[in-house]
Amino acid sequence: MKLKTIAMTGVMSLAGLGLVGAGAHAVFTTATASSQTLSAGTMDVVLSSPCAINGNNTSNLTLASTTGLGSSFMTTPCLITVNNVGTVAVTYTTIALTAANDGTPAGQALQAETYACFYGTEVNTDIGAVGFNESVPAAITQGPVGVSGTIAAGGTDTYYMVFYAGPTTNTGCGSDVSSYSTSVLYPQTPGTNAAATALGSEAEGGSFTPTLNLTYSG
Repeated sequence: MKLKTIAMTGVMSLAGLGLVGAGAHAVFTTATASSQTLSAGTMDVVLSSPCAINGNNTSNLTLASTTGLGSSFMTTPCLITVNNVGTVAVTYTTIALTAANDGTPAGQALQAETYACFYGTEVNTDIGAVGFNESVPAAITQGPVGVSGTIAAGGTDTYYMVFYAGPTTNTGCGSDVSSYSTSVLYPQTPGTNAAATALGSEAEGGSFTPTLNLTYSG
């Protein structure tokens, strides 16, 4: 009898523990959270030049016209400043030359026989380089060419664009540089280009308007 009583007591005790465990699942809890507001920056690139007659501090700059060109000529080098007035850094992506002539045979000839030179201090390196130096038709035909270089928010870059004709015209750009280069130092010695022949009589009285187009990403 004593042994049976002890065995029954053990079974009842285990049953009691099971009942207590089934209803006792409460634990301590806590939680944390972190948040952050994100705001996109803005891209805003404008141009300025002392030679501009319209569009200073906008994205479309118009320089003063050059008239009375002779068979050999060189337009006045005008400093053009690229101002990053946005809140994010911008990187150059492409450069391209386009042009529109007056629609006359003379205007077409002037455009075809003129050379273009783009040069300036390379952004991020402070080294003067000839970006391209070739005939206007060649520059137009190649279309947009990939370029690089980053302008910080609030930063600037500068360049010059010169148009010319004549094998003895000293632009400092030297011989042909096609596509786009950052390795041809400016100025070159000699600074003339034998391939840039003087204008023919068929160009007399013509006019055309070249435009340099730069694109950026940010």
